[in-house]
Amino acid sequence: MSDEKILTKEIAEQFLADEKSVEGAAVASMRLSEFTAIEDAAAKSLSKRERGTLALGGLTSLSDAAAENLSKYRGWLVLSGLTSLSEAVAESLRKHCGRLGLNGLTSLSDAAAESLSKHVGKLELRNLPESAAQILRDAKAERKAKRQQAIKDLGSVEGPYVNVECGGCGTCEKFELSDILADTAYETIESCLERNDWKYSDRVLCPDCN
Repeated sequence: MSDEKILTKEIAEQFLADEKSVEGAAVASMRLSEFTAIEDAAAKSLSKRERGTLALGGLTSLSDAAAENLSKYRGWLVLSGLTSLSEAVAESLRKHCGRLGLNGLTSLSDAAAESLSKHVGKLELRNLPESAAQILRDAKAERKAKRQQAIKDLGSVEGPYVNVECGGCGTCEKFELSDILADTAYETIESCLERNDWKYSDRVLCPDCN
């Protein structure tokens, strides 16, 4: 007898309805992590959820279509139950913007690693094959170099405000720069973004997408 527990579209829709109430939110989030498989339609429904953490750490497999649907979710996506990813699934997940939890991966091809290296946001990975881990390290170093150059190009700004738009979800904010040298100089855009929990790598990202 199979122990597989499938997250269906009906359950996903009920989850979205339940979490709208204060009483049901905590219970609803706990329920998702109990499922070991997910229907493509359920993944599509959950992708429409507004921010927060989507805890699907119980999933042990993911279809190409489900991965493509979940990649549209903007928020912390936890898939720590997966031990391997096909190249197609990795290519879909790299489109996700935000924190992506894949700490359960123990197998990853170089091609899949190349795809994940393009992911925008924090990527949680452990115990990867050395070749895949090196690809991700190299990509991180390249992003850091681009970030440093972008910061150098930006430098300091004149005036008390900076308008920023998240390169992931499109959220717009207006921040006031701290006056650091009387009325003549202000902090850098990078410093302002970090103070407000935004990040600047190869593009500006809000707290939900970094």
